[in-house]
Amino acid sequence: MKHLKTRLLLYISLILVLTILSLTLISSILYYQSSMSQLQQNSSYLAAAYKQGIDSVLDSYRDELKITASKSYLTDGHTASEEQKRLLDEEAKAAGFNYIAIADAQGSNDRGDEIGEQTFFQEAKKGETSLSSPALNSSKQLTLLVASPIADSGKILYGEFSYEALGKALDQIKIGESGYAFVINRGGYTVLHPEQTNVESPTDYIKLAEKDSSYLPIANIYRQMIAGKTGFGYSNYKGVRRLVGYTPLDGPEGWSVAVTTPVTQVEENLRNSLMLCVGMGLLLILAAVFVTGIFSKKITDPIVSATRRIELLAQGNLQEDIQQVKGKDESARLMLALQNTIHSLRSYIMDISNVLNAVAEKNLTVKSTVQYTGDFVSIQTSLEQIVRSLNTTLDGIAQATDQVRSGSEQVALGGQNLAENSSEQASTTERLTSSLELVSRHVRENAEYSASMQNTAQAALSETDQGNQEMQKMLQSMASIDSSSKKIQDIIHMIDDVAFQTNILALNAAVEASHAGEAGKGFSVVADEVRQLATRSAQAAKSTAELIETTIQSVSQGMRNAEQTASAFGKIVEQTNSINALIAKMSESLNSQSQSITELNEGMKQISYTTQANSATAEESAATSEELLSQTQLLKEMVAEFKTAEQTEPPVLL
Repeated sequence: MKHLKTRLLLYISLILVLTILSLTLISSILYYQSSMSQLQQNSSYLAAAYKQGIDSVLDSYRDELKITASKSYLTDGHTASEEQKRLLDEEAKAAGFNYIAIADAQGSNDRGDEIGEQTFFQEAKKGETSLSSPALNSSKQLTLLVASPIADSGKILYGEFSYEALGKALDQIKIGESGYAFVINRGGYTVLHPEQTNVESPTDYIKLAEKDSSYLPIANIYRQMIAGKTGFGYSNYKGVRRLVGYTPLDGPEGWSVAVTTPVTQVEENLRNSLMLCVGMGLLLILAAVFVTGIFSKKITDPIVSATRRIELLAQGNLQEDIQQVKGKDESARLMLALQNTIHSLRSYIMDISNVLNAVAEKNLTVKSTVQYTGDFVSIQTSLEQIVRSLNTTLDGIAQATDQVRSGSEQVALGGQNLAENSSEQASTTERLTSSLELVSRHVRENAEYSASMQNTAQAALSETDQGNQEMQKMLQSMASIDSSSKKIQDIIHMIDDVAFQTNILALNAAVEASHAGEAGKGFSVVADEVRQLATRSAQAAKSTAELIETTIQSVSQGMRNAEQTASAFGKIVEQTNSINALIAKMSESLNSQSQSITELNEGMKQISYTTQANSATAEESAATSEELLSQTQLLKEMVAEFKTAEQTEPPVLL
């Protein structure tokens, strides 16, 4: 519970811290935005105020010189130059100038000032009274020149006055502790500044920004001022972030005044406000933690007590009471409910224990004496149901014991009869088994004879097949002899034709030889020999043909006989195959009979074994039945020890 209290303190403290931090952050942001907005507005007001002050000083010098330029001694053309100088010196002293001089249109003057090409002189030639940017004179003093046209003379009146006069006017307006104002010309160079060195050696920030990006903010401000715009911006000068408000000055010079104010003052005020808010927040957090600790203790203490008591309850402790809490809130109600729960559980457990103890003492007439409520009613119902079930069960066991006793006697008698019958069946089965073994032996012998006959028939079939194959080969050989004989016969016919033609040629040759006379005698002898040779060849061919014809007839007769023999061999093979198939079927049938008789023999043996086992089981069953009779008697005696609701004794109330 310390963890709950700690978490409660932690959550509330965290909420307070987040709330105070959020409020501090929001107020700081709003304060900062308001301060910066006010500072920007003040910067614009200050720039306008400086503008008026500087314009007033510059206008006084312009107006003085303009008035002097309109004096009659400069415009009448009759006053001597010496007199003009003397009068101008008096005017200069009276108006605060160092001197006032006259220059022609080219800028030539008796003081040696080179002003002809300067901007303020060109503006004066155009009819405008204009000032120059500050510059060091021959005495190394920082001064400004102002020029104004002299009416209808073509000359220019100009005067020099000290930069300090403007500086004093600039210093008269204070901007906080470190704020100040400065003025730049249209070229971006400083012409007025509290530090005179910045005017004597002005810095071109626009060119510096091209080389160093850190000068970009002030360079952008300078560009806006050169363009003659009014506004504000931020810059860093000497490591300090500053707000710069700017506005253009009146006059033809194109100058702009800027007022710079450090933002550090606003930031310092913001830090002070932030520290104040943080300090107040810490005080509020401490106070809240203290108050939260008191309330959390008041909330968690009852929960701690309730948790400890529930832990004891989980351990089985129902005797110890819980300390009550005063009041009517949720904590007090929780403690009261827990106490009532413990009391109810204690009464229920005691009642269940009393009932179970009575049952353990073999008293089944006991009843519950406590009124259960709610979901606990089912426990009371179950408890009463258990007692009733035990009563019913024990009564049923008593009745079943009598029935088991009667059945056991019948089982014992039946077991004895079964044992006797099983013995007779076992002897009969043994005789039948011996007969089946004899039959099985004869069937196996027949199967073996059949297998031998099948092997012999298979061998005869193989020999017959081989003879048939040889006969087919002989038929092929005789067919080849017949074919060759016919070819020889054709050749002999051809020889006979050749002999006939030779004989004719020999006759022709003899005729021709006789016609030749003595010259053809030798040729006639040769022709006669050729004729005789042809005659013998024809006779030999005729004899050979007759022999071949006889051979052909013999071969044809042999082919017919061989074909008949081959046909007989084919029928023998078919008959042998049929006989072999029948023998195979008979062998298969005998094998199947042998296997069936073997299985039957095994079954008879199994029946014999089963019969013997049944006989033994029957004897054991008879012995078991006798034992069951004695156990049934014992069970009946044990059940009689219980006191049930059906007995005449009144129930015992606990």
